Amino acid sequence: METLNNNQQTTGLQTFFNDGINAGIRMKMIDGESWFIAKDICCALGLQDVSMTVKRLDDDEKLIQTLFVSGQGRETWTVNESGLYGLIFLSRKPEAKAFRKWVTNEVLPSIRRTGAYSVCPTQRPTLPAPKFRPDFIEWKQAVCRYLNRNDLKTVATNMKVTYSHVCKVYSGNTMSRRIADRLTKLAISHKNKGIIYPEPVPVYRQLLIEWEEQG
Repeated sequence: METLNNNQQTTGLQTFFNDGINAGIRMKMIDGESWFIAKDICCALGLQDVSMTVKRLDDDEKLIQTLFVSGQGRETWTVNESGLYGLIFLSRKPEAKAFRKWVTNEVLPSIRRTGAYSVCPTQRPTLPAPKFRPDFIEWKQAVCRYLNRNDLKTVATNMKVTYSHVCKVYSGNTMSRRIADRLTKLAISHKNKGIIYPEPVPVYRQLLIEWEEQG
């Protein structure tokens, strides 16, 4: 990974999560400016190669910082508000529009008002607990390419739990170390065997494709 002289250490991350579009991003305030984890944004926007994508931004829109996850530091790209918009405009994913509206209508205005992202209590996700959320995002991004729906059903059958419960763990709506461990081991096995699943096409996108084909 390309390194810059203005390397910073990332602690005190704030995490924003939108269940409606299944997107989670992390941010840190540095000298009054918000810096977002580029990997989270690229994942939400369907931009596959984070390093190559970020290199398309101007130098003043990106910054290498040291991100601490589970006590371990790793260098990662972050982008400021201008860089965030730059990544949004690079995305061709249909969901990019909903992501942009969430960021521009809720996240950024809240940060400007309070220096943090705040939502009404009824909107705030309760599980997993906020302290688990950054690690969950990292975990989900790592395993999602190597698991599909049938794998979740297999885990449910083998562990004698409901498929719905496994789905809730996988989506971050509840927490189970046992199930997460089993999913992780299965994902590692598939990765070692070279089994990679393509990103699923959203249901409404599939319907639109069928509509266009019929037309």
